[in-house]
Amino acid sequence: MLVAGGPRTKSTSFVFVLEYSTNGNPFQRKISLQRKVFAYQNLVRATRPWIEPRFASFYKHTHLKQKLGYFCFCVMKAKVSTGRSLTRPQIDQVEDLSSLEEAFESALRVVWDRKPKGYWSSIENLANELGRLIEKYDSIPSTAELRQRKKSSLVKAIADFGGRKVLADVMGLRAKKLKWKEPSLERDSQEYSFDKEKRDLFERIKRLREALSIISFRKYGVFNRIPSLKALERMKLSTVLKEIQELGGIAKVATLINFKIGEKEFDEVACDLLQIGASLGYRFPTMKELNQMGRSDLRRAVSLYGGVSVVAQRIGLEVLAKAGRPPGDHSARKPQRLWSNEKLLKALKEFQKNTTMLPSANELVSLGRYDILYQIRARGGHRKVACQLGLKSRRQGSY
Repeated sequence: MLVAGGPRTKSTSFVFVLEYSTNGNPFQRKISLQRKVFAYQNLVRATRPWIEPRFASFYKHTHLKQKLGYFCFCVMKAKVSTGRSLTRPQIDQVEDLSSLEEAFESALRVVWDRKPKGYWSSIENLANELGRLIEKYDSIPSTAELRQRKKSSLVKAIADFGGRKVLADVMGLRAKKLKWKEPSLERDSQEYSFDKEKRDLFERIKRLREALSIISFRKYGVFNRIPSLKALERMKLSTVLKEIQELGGIAKVATLINFKIGEKEFDEVACDLLQIGASLGYRFPTMKELNQMGRSDLRRAVSLYGGVSVVAQRIGLEVLAKAGRPPGDHSARKPQRLWSNEKLLKALKEFQKNTTMLPSANELVSLGRYDILYQIRARGGHRKVACQLGLKSRRQGSY
């Protein structure tokens, strides 16, 4: 005996109930069918002979009539990819569940994957069902992705467990897929999942990041630093260079993949300093002049390669002598002694109104207080000195 069940929906997905009995014990089982729905008049005309007498009193109700009509008409008339359908004699021969399943499988090739009662209440069963999807998405798929793959049962099961975030914590997975984000463009997971152009861009950046990680480790011993363009040219990495240029340059790529730009080679530093030195009367530029020109990269590079005196001697430029200091080579001078905490605090109070905050490196450089900057670096850095002096740390720039 076939009885339709479940509410009518606007979509083409219908849920029906088979009611039958075994040894006088009636029970039900739901069947999901997704078929094209024809005109209601055809449904009524096709299903009228199939209504059993004991359901005739309910047939006058419109909603029951529609349920019975949809179910019986889909069983008898629905077509599948093979163009085959159940015929009336085949349905007449159905006596129990097994024969009905065989009829559907042989004629319509319907897969019966109804889970037993309480199946989704087990975390192990849910993990097994999500296994293949997790391998593809590298995380628990979103609700939109599950519905797109016709996994509505998983959506409900995940919701019953408290949501994707709770389930991710239990299973030790990420609740959301890591996705590409450009600083000027925020994208949610749904936009990333269905936008092929942005997904291709993410995969392209991902491959570039992997290549740069290997290059960075071979050159610097770390995985998050990009060599300069000239260094990449000397390595004959034309493919990597082309990708960086097409994606907006080395500075933009470094920001997008959260990498640091590696220090320049000495040849590059020397070339830039010689050009600047020629405009200053063939002398080495001071640190203050480099900052005023916006060349903080050269200031860091000079410090990296031994300081002003050492770099100036290597490239053959004269150093501007400071007042009170005789001209000449000062590369062999003794290092400055460390100040006491009292002397350092006194020096800070001379120019700083807010005595509870340790100035940043950029602030000290703009004021020309390289002596204080040296003391902070020699003591271990900004945060350590702030802790020693009992001051608040406001780190802007690098020490």
